[in-house]
Amino acid sequence: MKKYFTLIVLGSLFSMLVPTVLKAQVNDLYWAEGFEGGTISTLNPQTGGGPTNYWGTGVNSTGTWFLHDTYRTTGSEACVGYGTNHLRILKPLVLTDTSYFVTPVVGYGIGTLHITRVGTPRRLSVFITTDTSVDLNNALDSSANDPYVNSTSKWTRVYEILTGPSSACVDTAITINSPTATRVAIGMDQGNTSPDDDSIVLTSYATIPTPVVFRGITAALANGVVNVNWSIATGSELNVKSYVVERSSNGINYTAIGTVDAANLSNYSYTDASPLSGSAFYRIKEVDNNGSSMYSNVASVRSSSPSIVVSPNPVTGSQFNLTANNLTAGVYTLNVISNAGQKVYSSNVTVDGTPSQSIVITLPSISKGLYTIQLGSGAASYTKGIIVE
Repeated sequence: MKKYFTLIVLGSLFSMLVPTVLKAQVNDLYWAEGFEGGTISTLNPQTGGGPTNYWGTGVNSTGTWFLHDTYRTTGSEACVGYGTNHLRILKPLVLTDTSYFVTPVVGYGIGTLHITRVGTPRRLSVFITTDTSVDLNNALDSSANDPYVNSTSKWTRVYEILTGPSSACVDTAITINSPTATRVAIGMDQGNTSPDDDSIVLTSYATIPTPVVFRGITAALANGVVNVNWSIATGSELNVKSYVVERSSNGINYTAIGTVDAANLSNYSYTDASPLSGSAFYRIKEVDNNGSSMYSNVASVRSSSPSIVVSPNPVTGSQFNLTANNLTAGVYTLNVISNAGQKVYSSNVTVDGTPSQSIVITLPSISKGLYTIQLGSGAASYTKGIIVE
């Protein structure tokens, strides 16, 4: 794969010299799979009687492979620079069968396919499909009409070679250029040997959008609400549909509380008008047009219940401090009620909505004793008992 990665770098440098209007295919790299791990079977499926179908995952590729009489093996003949593992396509047990494997589903068409083979391969056929729901079992079984594709197949053959290169470890570059292809199937014929594929490289037809880059998220309590703000790195918002704001009381279980449509901005915000009491955790779920998603980091905030505090209490002299904690901003009516139920003082107080606001209250000359402070605005009402000495 190192050889091909060098080609990719050189190709990228060359592409910067070519005007965008001339680029029919972008050929972004989906993956370069060397089969150096994953769950593709290392057991010969024909030892159990075959033919055998199964699913497996690669290492560099995203998604699952479908394999029909194919397995992963290791040999000294592996090509230098491509790793030690490769896929072995077995000699079919019956002439009406074709050994093959199918690559994972991709989402932005297919530009090119690179296959590096081990040994002297026989006939090679490559197929594509635009249908992600095709039945992969018996996909390349033979029929009277075509020795590779059956009559109900949704596959289209895009490449065929009757004899392979004269030497091993030669990169076979196959141009596909299909904007709608979603999968590739690679089939071998009934040769006397078992051809091995040492490396499979797949590139896209169209630009593969890069994941959105979150630059930060904050959550702040103000005026009884929580303002959630997040920023996106310039140029990274490609193929993004929306942002879902999720909230949690424990930082583990999250619930969606709102959605903001993507608008190609660098900064977004959402207001939680009914915040949780106590600690709350917020995160942003970015949703792509194709349904895939990713998450931002988590921001937390602690929202205490609204309350008022009087200090000092007992009150000495004519002044005291009234502290408004987490009250919604607005104009409130302050009443001082005697123990006998008589209103001895009344005034308007402006609350700014900050988490903690201290307001100096000056009382008229009143008798010593027990009093009740009442602070209210609309349906919101707060009381506190005080002693005047």
